[in-house]
Amino acid sequence: MKRPWKRPDCFRALRVSDALIYGGFGCALLGCGVGYWDGPRLLAGVLVLAGVAALLGGWVLGLRFVVCPHCGAPLYDFPRLPSTIPGYCPHCGKKL
Repeated sequence: MKRPWKRPDCFRALRVSDALIYGGFGCALLGCGVGYWDGPRLLAGVLVLAGVAALLGGWVLGLRFVVCPHCGAPLYDFPRLPSTIPGYCPHCGKKL
């Protein structure tokens, strides 16, 4: 059976992962700020939970899809995701 979606390449996965991680971190900080300045507690809790969920989702997406398309080896040192992807796979040596 053919998949309805195309698997993202490692470069696109890293961009989306970074966007989710930074956006989630910002959202969580905004929620903490709203809670600190006596804002609505429900809004602060929702912002913090949404931010943490986006942050974790971006990290999991990066761990799952930032891999070499040839050998499937990870292009990161667990648990840290890379800031840039190398030109060649460190495991098999093929060009990315």
